[in-house]
Amino acid sequence: MDMTVVTDTRRLMAFVAVAEALHFGRAAARLGISQPTLSEKVTLLEKQLGIDLFVRDTRNVRLTEAGRSMLPAAVELLAHGERFASRADQVRRGLGGLSIRLGCLEGSVERVAPYVVSALRILAPDVPLISEPSQVDAALVQLRASMLDAMLTFEPGVPEYGGLDWVEIVGDDIVVAMAESHHLTVNSTLTVAQACEEGLAMWPAYRGTVEAAFEGLFTRRQVRPQIIRHQSYASTLLHIVSGQAITIGPRFALASAVPRGLVIRPLVNCDVTVAWGLLVDSAVQARMKAMLTAAAQAARRSMLATLT
Repeated sequence: MDMTVVTDTRRLMAFVAVAEALHFGRAAARLGISQPTLSEKVTLLEKQLGIDLFVRDTRNVRLTEAGRSMLPAAVELLAHGERFASRADQVRRGLGGLSIRLGCLEGSVERVAPYVVSALRILAPDVPLISEPSQVDAALVQLRASMLDAMLTFEPGVPEYGGLDWVEIVGDDIVVAMAESHHLTVNSTLTVAQACEEGLAMWPAYRGTVEAAFEGLFTRRQVRPQIIRHQSYASTLLHIVSGQAITIGPRFALASAVPRGLVIRPLVNCDVTVAWGLLVDSAVQARMKAMLTAAAQAARRSMLATLT
């Protein structure tokens, strides 16, 4: 058999288009070619295969038994061709052989991780992507051991971790979250002093630089809140939803909890901001770093668009 049958995808595309439309005119329009050109491609394919794919008359077009049998194989061949072309594009751009191992700060990136993962899928659809929830301490160990390529997290200012690079996505304001039944919901905004009159729950993800930034804020405002700490994200959330405590944190992180019975209020006179970003293993290849940076920029544009 002439191998042109399987290497000229235009003939296979013509066959599949007619098989799906069962009309030469509509199939030609879909492919953006003339009907005579489409008919020629189908006829040539039938001659090369040595079988009739369609029964044609003046009013109808329908698949033959052979045509019905060949259609799934044609669709599969076209799909393989698309994957082959996409793979070639990845290799041409220097992405061949890459895989991305992305850690996501557990319980804090439900509103941010989808933007980053979506951007990576668009930028490199054929590059394997492994993303999983991570605790800060464990993820830092994995990053330094090159078991992760990057971790999505938030930090106050520009973090300094030896052997890791910071790729910022977007800055984020600090807000207050509380149960719908909490007495402070009558206020449209809250001051730091008002927030600190209540039990203040600190999320496990805050341990380290974020919690230190909040403690600095309390010192500057000369307040001493009752800090409540839990070991897990779930127990912290339950404590807040039950009205036993309120919490403060990045707007994007806390907004993900709104459907679970929490309301958000702006925190005024707060001079702490955090930034969402990627901590990247400094040892990753330059092409990986460039792809992660591009994904961060795309995620930033998408996140800011949600606020307009």
